[in-house]
Order: sequence, then structure tokens, then C-alpha cells
Amino acid sequence: MNKLIYAYLVRALSKLGHASEAHRLFCNMWNFHDKGDRDACRSMLESLCNAALGKLKQISHLHDLFEKMKQDGPSPDIFTYNILISSFGRAGKVEAIKIFEELENSNCKADIVSYNSLINCVGKNGDLDEAHMRFKEMQEKGFTPDVVTYNTLIECFGKTDKVEMAWRLFDEMLAEGC
Repeated sequence: MNKLIYAYLVRALSKLGHASEAHRLFCNMWNFHDKGDRDACRSMLESLCNAALGKLKQISHLHDLFEKMKQDGPSPDIFTYNILISSFGRAGKVEAIKIFEELENSNCKADIVSYNSLINCVGKNGDLDEAHMRFKEMQEKGFTPDVVTYNTLIECFGKTDKVEMAWRLFDEMLAEGC
């Protein structure tokens, strides 16, 4: 089987919710080819991320695959980093900050999705100061907050009884035309 067929099968098994079968096939692909296929790696990462919510074993597989991609290829791209930031954030893991910092030190550059995922992660894990700092940082780096950015922050501030800040962000969002 060539890499394209492996990638298709990994993606299909992952979407059908068969994470362990997808992982077995993915490992098989890696053993028979010099390095993995980028699409298969992304599919496997997404599958592991979806299965990882609350399961430490899957999170260790995520770390292993990410490290293997960095060492043996294909090199992680912005989509890889964004998958990991978002997934660690949903799992309540602060590793998302480490992945984001690694992204900033890599050949890839953070984008609006990276920032939105990080803001969501830290905000929903209760660190509103960090979320607001990242919001300001993204603006300083030339990114224009979108409706996702504002909604995330408004929700986080609103749930922690910082309603005045939520209203300020809401007004700012309207003024910006979001």
C-alpha cells in the first residue's frame, strides 16, 4: 500500500470513530515507509485528539506522534500546531501554551486560529489575565480579532462575573464591525 491509501484509510477510520484501528494502521504505515504522510499525520492527530479528552494514554500518543513528526518528518505545519493547541485546550491541558510557544519558535507562524485556540484554552481554564494578554499580543502582532475571538473572551469574562469587561469587549466588537 502506498502512503495515499494509508492516509485515506487512517482518515476514514478516524472519522468513523475507530481510533485504535486508525492508530494501528498509522503505525504500520510508519514502519513500512521512510516517514509518514502529512495528511495521515493530521488525521491521526485529530483522531487521537478526539479520543484524548480525558484519557492520558491518548495524550501520550499525541506527544509521541508530535515528537516523531519533528524528528523524522513530515515537519509539523500550522495545521498540526493548531490541532494540538485546540485539542489540549479542550482537554483542559495547559500544554497548549507550550505548543503555542514552540509554534512561535518554529518555521511556522501563528495565525488567527492559533490565537483563538490559545485564548479559548487559557480563558476556559480560568486564566483570564493570560487570555486578555494573548488578545492584546495578537493585536500588537497585526492580527485583527474576529467574532470567534470576541465571543470566546466575552463568554469567559461573563462566566466569572466580570460582566463589565464582557460588555466592554462586546462594545468593542460592534465598533470593529464583527
